[in-house]
Formats: sequence, structure tokens, C-alpha cells
Amino acid sequence: MRKHDTSEEKEEKEEKVVNFLGIKQSWWQVTSKFHSFLIGGYGFWYLLFEFEPRPTLSESIYHFGVHILVVSGVVTIFTIAGINIGDFFMMLHEWYRERRDERRREMEANLRAAEEATLASEEANAHLRQHLAAWNAWNQRRLRALASGEPFDEPPPNGTERH
Repeated sequence: MRKHDTSEEKEEKEEKVVNFLGIKQSWWQVTSKFHSFLIGGYGFWYLLFEFEPRPTLSESIYHFGVHILVVSGVVTIFTIAGINIGDFFMMLHEWYRERRDERRREMEANLRAAEEATLASEEANAHLRQHLAAWNAWNQRRLRALASGEPFDEPPPNGTERH
């Protein structure tokens, strides 16, 4: 989960949620249209192919209304089940994406730490090379002076003297 959401991101998240069962607005828009289309389509199909007129208009309207109510109840149950299943998959996707992003952030942090350690070790190596070069130069001067028999009073590069 993200720990540092900005106020804009929080407002954006709040706008995407309808205050009805916590259903996301995008799902609600799609499924409400699908729900209406199914009920309207069934009503039209029933009127054209299955409807048997009753002796009175009120009985015909009652008979048609009962069929539409039963169908709309079934369609509503399946629609809400579809919304919940879709919401479950969206939550899984969000969880996976957050987990992937967290791993990416950890890898980037580890990479930065490794780069910093490499730079520090390169600086230490450069300092060591300079120090060794100074000692080697001092030692060669000392050996040349020793070979020629001249006195050598130059202190070592680190500032220590032999006693």
C-alpha cells in the first residue's frame, strides 16, 4: 500500500467511488447500462414472442409486470455478482501492482546504495593508489640515495620518522 498519497490523489480516489456498496464509479456506469439493456431487451423480446394477451388490459399489464420483475431480480443478482467479481479482480490487480512497485522501489534503492558504495570504494582506491605512489616514489629516492652513499633525511610520506 502507498504510504504517501498526496491530497490530489486522495480526492481522485474519492471521486471514483460511488457511495453505494463501495462500488467503483466506472463499474457502476458499465453495469447499470448492461443491466438496463438486459431488462429492456427481455421486455421487448417477451412482448414480441412470448406474451399471450389476457382478457383485460389490466391482467395483461400485470402478467407482463410479473415477468419483468422476476427477470429484473435475476439480472440484478447477476449484475451485482459480476460487479463484485470484477471488483475482486481489480483489487488483486491493485495489490499486484503495488507489490511490483514496492519491489521496483527496493531494487532502485539497492542499486543506488550499490552505486554509492562503488563510488566510495573507487575514491578509497584512488586515495590508496596515490598513497602507494607517494611511498613508492619516496622508497625509490631512498634506495637511490643509499646506492650512491648519500645521506637520506627525507621523512616518509605519512609524516612518520624512523627512530
